[in-house]
Amino acid sequence: MYQETSSESLAEATPKHKRDKGLTLMECVVAIAVIALTGAMIGPPLVLAAATRLQNRRVEQSTQIAQGEIDRLRTMVTLGEHSRASIPGATAQANLESEPAPAASFNLLKSVNAGCANPYNETPVPIAQALPVDLDGDCEEDFLVQTFRDAGSFSTQENARGNDGRPNNFNVMVRVYAANASENYGSLGTEPASLQFTSGEGNQRQRPLAVLTSEMSWSDTDGSLFCYHSTNNDCAE
Repeated sequence: MYQETSSESLAEATPKHKRDKGLTLMECVVAIAVIALTGAMIGPPLVLAAATRLQNRRVEQSTQIAQGEIDRLRTMVTLGEHSRASIPGATAQANLESEPAPAASFNLLKSVNAGCANPYNETPVPIAQALPVDLDGDCEEDFLVQTFRDAGSFSTQENARGNDGRPNNFNVMVRVYAANASENYGSLGTEPASLQFTSGEGNQRQRPLAVLTSEMSWSDTDGSLFCYHSTNNDCAE
């Protein structure tokens, strides 16, 4: 009874405007507007940064793929294992830059997962086609790789010995496209995609993410020794 009387007395002693004080409708609207404006200002930069980071990551991966292909070919040439059946096809263009972009995908998949269907067997891919490459092992293509070379030069000894005529020197170009570039076969470009801050994919659907060119040179030591010890006059230059 004493507590009830004390509570009622306290309520009567507190001014009414203090007991009823709270956020008005207008204050709620203003607070919501401020939160929405803050979100609108912060959201786009975050999306832009995430998309740009993804784009840069793709370019980095594509560059590694192109460099890996060049390193593979260089090792093959150094060991003298670069037969016509194992090196990329030669373009008929006057220079490598003039070779058109791929017009279709090769029917085999190069993947880190050996269990994928239609695994790539290291056979040369036709110049007009791009090799699908899977990096994450899900058996789905992540990149498309086009590799080709110029005609190069051949040693007299190699041709005289009647083998497949391995070139001593030739230039190789590797273009790496994003997987979704396959949607634009027939209209793909050959100049590298430009890196820019973007919320989308920019021109990555139309142009290669990486383009690398390298010169391959083979020292025909074996051929020279063969001709040195041989009495075959065909070896004479």
